[in-house]
Amino acid sequence: MRKVSISILFMLVSLTWGTTWLAMRIAVETIPPVFATGMRFMFAA
Repeated sequence: MRKVSISILFMLVSLTWGTTWLAMRIAVETIPPVFATGMRFMFAA
C-alpha cells in the first residue's frame, strides 16, 4: 500500500512541475520573464 501512495505522490509532483513549465512558457509571452520567474518563486514559497 505504501508503494502505491509513493508512486501516486511522485506522479502528482511530476505533473505539477510539468504544468509549471507550460505556464511559464505562456506567461513569458505576456509579461517580462524576470517578473514571471519572481512570481513563480513567490508562489512556491
